[in-house]
Amino acid sequence: MHPITRLSLIAGLLLAIGAAALLLQTWVGMAAPPEAPAPVGAPADPHRREYEHRQQLAAATLSLLALAGITAAAVLPRPWARPTGDGAARQGVELLARAAATQSEALARERDVRHRTEENLAMEQMRAGQAVADKVRLGRDLHDGMIQSLYATGLTLTAARGKITAEPARAAELLDRGVELLNATIRDMRAAIGGLSAARQQEQSFPAAVGLVLEMLSSGRAVVFDTRLDAEAAARVGEGQCADLLQIIREAVSNALRHGAAHTVTVRLNEDQGNLCLLVQDDGRGFDPDRAPAVGQGLGNLRARAELLRGELGVTSRPGAGTRVVLTFPVPAAAP
Repeated sequence: MHPITRLSLIAGLLLAIGAAALLLQTWVGMAAPPEAPAPVGAPADPHRREYEHRQQLAAATLSLLALAGITAAAVLPRPWARPTGDGAARQGVELLARAAATQSEALARERDVRHRTEENLAMEQMRAGQAVADKVRLGRDLHDGMIQSLYATGLTLTAARGKITAEPARAAELLDRGVELLNATIRDMRAAIGGLSAARQQEQSFPAAVGLVLEMLSSGRAVVFDTRLDAEAAARVGEGQCADLLQIIREAVSNALRHGAAHTVTVRLNEDQGNLCLLVQDDGRGFDPDRAPAVGQGLGNLRARAELLRGELGVTSRPGAGTRVVLTFPVPAAAP
């Protein structure tokens, strides 16, 4: 065989391998999945499976082509002057190895870039979700905590104004109490913004925290609280449950005083068959649940906090018969 013909065959073989590599890379790129990562818990994306399958096929095909080129270069007679020379075969093998390595590196770089992009998108989604959760938490805490505290402060100041002339000493006490409530509300607002409310509540027992909530809400009102918190049940309230449980009590009692004009409010906490049961009941004017206006955040916040506790919330009421709020939620598992 003429040397020129042999060289042409080897060059054509190299060009064919290069063209096949480019076609394979294009074929793999056509199956690339969308940029956005799948949500957590979603089933496997069929586009991604197809993309990874094509990458594997492309890598295997390139390996076979490289092996075929090496075999062809070794089998074809060498075009050099001496039949015993091995320079042309060695050069052909090196060219084939470089072409295969270049294509493999390109595919690896593409995979790395896509993986980094997916990780960055997942991180951005996580940050956005956390920002939304923080906003919802802050809005719920403002409604259930600070707004109710400010309402109690307003009642205290109103009561003080009515006693300035007849009972100045009592009016002064109520004004001092109003200032204390305002300072406490400011501290709670700062704690809520900084996410420190739970840490502050852990510094005192659950019954003591309930007592402070009821004392704050009762300022300026002639109301009797019948509170019975089972000691063992209160001790089993988890650190992660305390904040939501206190806010549920605050919201239910505030509604009884503000909207129901209740004179007696009953608060109970018991344990029954692995569940904790909270009861808040009043003797106020009650309401018709079917005709209650669908406005405000109170009942919605109660249900949202019940879901956070993985509990069941029941609200029953009728005009003239008061309101009964019952929350049943599981006792938290003991720490290992």
